[in-house]
Amino acid sequence: LFILSDYFGPGVEKVRVTSVSNALAFPNETLNSAIRVGNMVSDRGPLDISVDGILVESNQSFRSMGEYQSISPGDHEFTVSIPGDPTNIIATSTRTLAPGDFLTLAASGHEDSNSVSLTEDNRRPVPSRARLQLTNVSSSAGAIDFYVVDAGESISSSLPLAAGLEELKQVVVELEAGSFDLVVTNIGSAEPLLGPVPVTLDNNNIYSLILTDADGGGEPIQFVLLDDFN
Repeated sequence: LFILSDYFGPGVEKVRVTSVSNALAFPNETLNSAIRVGNMVSDRGPLDISVDGILVESNQSFRSMGEYQSISPGDHEFTVSIPGDPTNIIATSTRTLAPGDFLTLAASGHEDSNSVSLTEDNRRPVPSRARLQLTNVSSSAGAIDFYVVDAGESISSSLPLAAGLEELKQVVVELEAGSFDLVVTNIGSAEPLLGPVPVTLDNNNIYSLILTDADGGGEPIQFVLLDDFN
């Protein structure tokens, strides 16, 4: 028994064939992962980011995100360092990557408190919906409430789509196409920390954004718009 299914992972293949009755039917099939890395550390300036000691982003500026790069699944060590000095490390993390996944790695933090977040990006579009993915790496905001309301509407009569979204965490929602305002507040507050930020979302598209601190650290917090926003 074989199953033919759509494939939305890294690589050029559009379908996959798997065997239910014989696990050895495709013994040589290997699926890579794909990862993009970004510098969201607000007060360090440009940074170098390496995987297993190999430089993948050099002198990367704050709030910038690289392109997806193919990487083998398994355990990898990610290192964030000062440009040109690989021994001057400000953050490091060992993560396990699953085959066939798209992933976003963001270095974040400020002063001597720096860390690395790793979130999975679902690259399968939904024909009848727009997908919105938010990752919170703002050190100054901490845990936040995230609102998506119809354009021009107040958040006072709405519930947050993500309540208490902690730093280094992600929320993924699907919405019908339309024009919206994005708003970020402290937990339980109706006073915006950020927004309203107007956006237009189309069905069958994937919109990713990252919540960061201002350049140099602290407020005003801001969005970094990725993917179909661009």
